[in-house]
Amino acid sequence: MIKILGHRGVRWKSAPYENTIPAFAEALTNADGLETDIVRAADGTLFLVHDVLFNGNGTRYMLADHLDDNSRKRVGDRRIDQMAAAEVSDLRLLDGQTIPRLTDFLVDCAIPGTATLNLELKSFDTAIPVLEACKTFIRPDQLILSSFNHPELLKAAGYVPAVRCGLLLEPSGTIKTPMYSWRAAPGGAFYTPYSLEYLKDPVVRDIAPWSFHIEESDLSVRTIEDIKTLFPEAKILIWWWMGNPEPPPAENKDLFVRLESLDKAGLLDSLHAIITDFPREMKEAVP
Repeated sequence: MIKILGHRGVRWKSAPYENTIPAFAEALTNADGLETDIVRAADGTLFLVHDVLFNGNGTRYMLADHLDDNSRKRVGDRRIDQMAAAEVSDLRLLDGQTIPRLTDFLVDCAIPGTATLNLELKSFDTAIPVLEACKTFIRPDQLILSSFNHPELLKAAGYVPAVRCGLLLEPSGTIKTPMYSWRAAPGGAFYTPYSLEYLKDPVVRDIAPWSFHIEESDLSVRTIEDIKTLFPEAKILIWWWMGNPEPPPAENKDLFVRLESLDKAGLLDSLHAIITDFPREMKEAVP
């Protein structure tokens, strides 16, 4: 059975605001789990918010996009890693809610024992603190740590060898781009497009990913065969969203054509999960 994970909990106009406790609760109620973003404040406190946008050939810091007018003015052009936890907690999102801490989510959400939590590491030095925070609240087989920051996944794999690391890859054809444009050196962290050549990179080999997370447009029989040839036990997760629209997932014919082609090739079982803005609707649409 293909699992359905809510992207940032839920993320469309009629839903609770993304990456908030109500959004997480909705995903946990109506789907098999969720995906959310982990960032680190200046004092090391972990928050859940999507703060950097990659548009295919460059990055933009976008914390202000999520904030109300007063909070946006207070923040200016600063990043979360330049603010202490108390200041971040005082900010208000567009719907008036606060930016949740990871501990808020783990304590306040009733996380079912069957739920999958895909925590995407957006900052440096997040892997080990996330693993330490989660071990009291959820089982290891509920957690996937994913990231475009592959050196950070390597840290996670070195700290807890059994951790389920998810290697995030941008769509094939995009430009390999440093994740943190404000750093003097990228530290090996890039938005890296999917390619067979990169699957053979020593960093990927050393991470030994539990799963590969690719964009829906790269999902094909050839892609799965290439991944499974190099990593026979690896799972495939696809991320599919449309940027806060209203139409239900059933209107995306391309996705279901791709699923049908995998089924005919006997590879549908390799697809572990779909990460989507519409978890309830996708759960109803995918057999």
